[in-house]
Amino acid sequence: MNHHHDRTFLDLKKWNPNIGKTFYEIHPTDKNQFRTYYIRWDAFANAMRSFPTPYIVGTPPDGMEAIHPLLLSQLNRMPQSTTFGSL
Repeated sequence: MNHHHDRTFLDLKKWNPNIGKTFYEIHPTDKNQFRTYYIRWDAFANAMRSFPTPYIVGTPPDGMEAIHPLLLSQLNRMPQSTTFGSL
């Protein structure tokens, strides 16, 4: 029998390839600054989380993708909580 709790971290990464990636964001008022966001899976909240760095002066590294505003909006939402009885 296949249960949802039989899934692994690699299954999550296949389901959402953004997990484990680092993106950048340009400062809204100073185009000479940027910061990075590291995306990871929070197993306790059952949701993706972003970990931003402070803005720094410079240019993003070659090959790094800019974070999409909709992805950033999704990551900043409060996750729905589940009760122990509904698991």
